[in-house]
Amino acid sequence: MGCASSKNADAGADAEKAGPRKPRKTPVTAFDAPGDVDASPRSRKKASARDKNASAGPSSSASGPPVDDSAGTSSSSKSELASIIREVTSELDPDVRAALSDVLSRSSAPRKLSDEYEEVGDAKPLGKGAFSVVYLVRDKRTGSEYAAKVVPMKNYRSDKKRDQVRALLCEAGVAALAKHATVVGLRDVVFEESRIVVIQECCHGGSLLAIVAAGGGAMRERDAKIAVRRVAEALEHLHSKGYVHRDVKLENLLLAKPGDLNSLKLADFGFATAVSGSKPVEKGSAFARKDDVGDRLRGTVEYAAPEVLADLGSSALASKPAVDMWSAGVTVFLMLGGYHLFDASQDAYSNRLRMHVTLQKEYQKPAWQTVSNEAKSMIRKLLCSDAGERMTASQLLKDKWFS
Repeated sequence: MGCASSKNADAGADAEKAGPRKPRKTPVTAFDAPGDVDASPRSRKKASARDKNASAGPSSSASGPPVDDSAGTSSSSKSELASIIREVTSELDPDVRAALSDVLSRSSAPRKLSDEYEEVGDAKPLGKGAFSVVYLVRDKRTGSEYAAKVVPMKNYRSDKKRDQVRALLCEAGVAALAKHATVVGLRDVVFEESRIVVIQECCHGGSLLAIVAAGGGAMRERDAKIAVRRVAEALEHLHSKGYVHRDVKLENLLLAKPGDLNSLKLADFGFATAVSGSKPVEKGSAFARKDDVGDRLRGTVEYAAPEVLADLGSSALASKPAVDMWSAGVTVFLMLGGYHLFDASQDAYSNRLRMHVTLQKEYQKPAWQTVSNEAKSMIRKLLCSDAGERMTASQLLKDKWFS
């Protein structure tokens, strides 16, 4: 999530996601009662084609006074949601639970989004994902602006509601735990009976996808160095916390400030999970249960490492930091080459297993004739077919390409 360009992010989602189901209805504003979008992880095909998409603009539809979404909600329904939140909280890893302590403490009493936040502009969404809508909101007390991701839960059964709460608390928890200058910050999570609203830092500069597209398909190498260093710093920090992102790509890299690559941040932790083997992850933990629902491929196929595609993410290798480094390598390749290295075909999977040959062929193309040998070498180390030989985030930061 964040305030990325809605035009570019929607295009990226369409190109890279395997046809996510479109919602039947969406809220008119962040403060209106939502429609009956089925946003539960149990039904979603690709959860991350979504919410980073945002640039505020004028709206043709006027928005009336903010609507209290919890109005008319029965006390038994509120009690059920509170019980679900407590249950899912108990499933969270202790470090994630601690990182969310402030958010969870605020959720112990009934809350309404409109009590603390107001919509900015004319209620036009910053962006729409497959199962959510993002709006620009302002904290009434501080005046600070944030991106609010609204995820409907209207008419949900208890099990679907539980799945949705679990997915969003896992996502928010990793973002909170990985707080860093290179990570889109979590501000708040507001639970209303028929929806959840995740409040995060708003990145007004758009996505890196938009930057690459604006440059004619490729970035200047000196600019790419700034962006890649920020990505490496974000991943080094995330991995040091014992978590893996699993969906590193251009659309999930946002600029806090327009045109400032030094403000680049990693966004969207919807596929994030604990690094396998780094801590005891019980079968009943929130992350394990989250991964049991939804699509088996947790990420984006064009950016997926060979070990992820080998068994569609069920192996412990699919939850290692090396999968993020592969995705980072594909991202760098796109930055400098201006085109996708892989598609979803079987040939693309085979090419991943012999990257020394694949890259040797690619580097003969005209797009790579002006790219430095140091950059090509760095990409080779990231796109190593053997996950055990792949460069780590810490090693990337020390690579001679940056010198």
